[in-house]
Amino acid sequence: QYRYVVEIADDNQGNLVVASKSLQVKTDAGWVAASNVGFDNAYVPNPATDAVPLIKKVLSGDRKDALKENEFFFKLRVVSATYSDGIILPATEVGNQANGNVLFGDITFTKSGYYTVAIQEIIPDEEDKVPGVTYSTQEFLATFRVDDDRNGQLSAVLTQFEGGDTIYNQYVKQPTSASISGKKD
Repeated sequence: QYRYVVEIADDNQGNLVVASKSLQVKTDAGWVAASNVGFDNAYVPNPATDAVPLIKKVLSGDRKDALKENEFFFKLRVVSATYSDGIILPATEVGNQANGNVLFGDITFTKSGYYTVAIQEIIPDEEDKVPGVTYSTQEFLATFRVDDDRNGQLSAVLTQFEGGDTIYNQYVKQPTSASISGKKD
């Protein structure tokens, strides 16, 4: 808050005159002298959201067990961004659903520009891999254009999606061996 204080005095000749004038600003300590008035107005549009494209996990081969929930995991990361602080990712690691869907949720955009994200399957260490499964190194790229309508609202549109929409993994039965020993009398 600012205030302009004008003190009026009688000049003893029948006239009122300005005796002093001062500009003041209100602070935590009270009103203090100010040299100029400053207002900082910031334009910040409402953010936009858009869903990360749906990816489907397919496990082919002759495995007797159906795909299980959270059996495989996937990561989401920013590849490029007009403004690094203009994008907020939902969960960056998720597991597959039992039906094979891989859902990350919505990305939030806070600044206009172009943003590209990548989705990949996480390949676990050897001891944590599902036996017999070949993991995918495929990468999916999703590019979003975010526009500002200059009326306080951003809008996001998926402009490009590369890599298809399905991650395929192959299950191959692992060979086994057995030894039989016996004794003939």
